[in-house]
Parts: sequence; structure tokens; C-alpha cells
Amino acid sequence: MKIARYEQPDHSISGYYMNLSANDTYKWAHKSSGGWSCSTVANRRLAVGVDDNGLCNFVVDGKHGHDVDGVELEAIVDDFLPADCRHLWPVWGAIE
Repeated sequence: MKIARYEQPDHSISGYYMNLSANDTYKWAHKSSGGWSCSTVANRRLAVGVDDNGLCNFVVDGKHGHDVDGVELEAIVDDFLPADCRHLWPVWGAIE
């Protein structure tokens, strides 16, 4: 898993990119404390970009346009995203 924060030089937009490997998503979906038995992300590489406007980039296995369960996407990002970045996507208030 890799998380990189970024900010535009003029400070107009800030955000993060999160890259999860197929191994990361597999382990997350099959964890003993509440895994996802019908996971749509397990064994898939995810790249998620979020900025001040919300979700700005989403790639599955290197391609755009894949469909995954939205609630599952929120949950996996919630588990991996550092707390100090959660203000960038308002959905986190509903999960916590």
C-alpha cells in the first residue's frame, strides 16, 4: 500500500493518491474480523485519488471504468486512509 499526499503550488487543491496492491485487497477482504465474503475488490489493484472536490480518480487493475461495490470501496478506503486525510471526502462522517 502506498499513500501520497499532494498540493497544487498555489494551494488551490490538495488531496491524496492511494494505491493498494492485489495482496492488500485480498488480505483486507479476507480478514478474520469482518471480511467481505463476496468482495468486488479482493485480488484487484486499486488506485484511488481524492481531492478537495471528492473522488477524482479511480482505477482498478490499471483500467478506468471497472464497477465495484460503492459501500465496499468506502470501507476499504476508510480502513487504509490516514485519519488526517478523511476531511477530503465527506462520506467519512457517515461511516464513523
